[in-house]
Amino acid sequence: MENLARKLKKYNYEELENIRNKTNERYEIMDGDLYLMSSPRGIHQMILLEIAGQLREFFKDKPCKPFVAPFDVIFSKSKDVKDWNTVVQPDIFVLCDLDKYEKNYVKGAPNFIIEIASPSNLIHDRFRKYTLYQQYGVKEYWIIEPNDRKIFKFVYDEEEEIYCTFKEYNITDDVPVTSFKGLKISLLDFYNKNKDWIIKEDEEDYEKDN
Repeated sequence: MENLARKLKKYNYEELENIRNKTNERYEIMDGDLYLMSSPRGIHQMILLEIAGQLREFFKDKPCKPFVAPFDVIFSKSKDVKDWNTVVQPDIFVLCDLDKYEKNYVKGAPNFIIEIASPSNLIHDRFRKYTLYQQYGVKEYWIIEPNDRKIFKFVYDEEEEIYCTFKEYNITDDVPVTSFKGLKISLLDFYNKNKDWIIKEDEEDYEKDN
């Protein structure tokens, strides 16, 4: 009954923080609905650290700053914390507007977001977060799918107020970041150096599914 009540209830930021503190689990809320985030897989963490390193190097002398999960991004136009009912933790994001930054969260849309999808959160990233980031005008959104070796890139059109540009890349391509001139993310060297780890995870997934 407790789990059912939790699913039916609508949550705000303060209530979300209380649940996290009690359970020590990662949760997000979208339109007040509560979502438990699965523990990240090994390849997820390795890709996250690799990309974070590339972003840190690119932005080290620039005003924009990269962040990695877990760090809250609050999507709300209200100043009242009771109305903050959409709070997510993107895997990676870049923020250029210091006014949106507080020590425990960012309030408003980052400039660039990357989500590293796993089979358990694929729908969450492809549909729920895609819709959310488009609604709030995140300028660029990438979904990285390690299992399929793909990167999906969406670029926001401010006049149309939707993601008008979509491109699909292989995960080992040099992928330009449209929002930041001169920035490219490359995972080719990472994959070449970590083939054994990646093959091992693929084999474990295959055995699990069969």
